[in-house]
Amino acid sequence: MSTTIGRAVKQLTSQTEEKMADLVVIHDDIDLPAGRIKIVKERGSAGHKGVESIIQNIGNDGLIRFRIGIGSERKQEAMKIVLKNFSPEEQKIIDSAIQEISGALNLFIKEGLEKTMNEYNK
Repeated sequence: MSTTIGRAVKQLTSQTEEKMADLVVIHDDIDLPAGRIKIVKERGSAGHKGVESIIQNIGNDGLIRFRIGIGSERKQEAMKIVLKNFSPEEQKIIDSAIQEISGALNLFIKEGLEKTMNEYNK
């Protein structure tokens, strides 16, 4: 499935006249604690298969990503973290992070990347 993601993004971007700076990828990240948000630009995939697929298909120049942490304090195999259901407590944290991402996207649209990164990358 991960290779399909990159091809789909490539097809979408090839059908528009938008620049890479107008594309924002929002994805989960097991390397961040649950609910933490990190905004990055032109960074590697860090092993995230979907992000790697996107980078392979459209490149990384100008690529902006909003990462939402789904990691756990306990060290677990990546597939077990990604494929498991959230506990009720984790779901509340994730729901809150989704609301926070909404605010970050609004700030990004209005004020740009630098201000958004300064506000949300804590």
